[in-house]
Amino acid sequence: MTGDKHKNRFFISEDGGVSLPAESLFEKLVTIAIFKEPFYAYLSKAVLDAEGIACSISDEDTSGFSIFSRAKAGYRLRVTESKAEKAIHLLLQESTEE
Repeated sequence: MTGDKHKNRFFISEDGGVSLPAESLFEKLVTIAIFKEPFYAYLSKAVLDAEGIACSISDEDTSGFSIFSRAKAGYRLRVTESKAEKAIHLLLQESTEE
């Protein structure tokens, strides 16, 4: 079952609410890749999500803001600092298999 993979990441409180472990809420996010095209950013995010590595794409709304901002902004793939090395390894492994 797909949900079983992520069940240890969340806690159900006595009142039925769901919360994340406190240590993951305050962990530093790091950028592991910057993409010019959204397709590759979201493809990489899908790879990490499938492996259970929480990630996000930031600066996606600023990339089309002006013709000058795209060159410096891009689509930033971010993960928690503790998962960065594993995430980079997975993405490099995926890119060499193609």
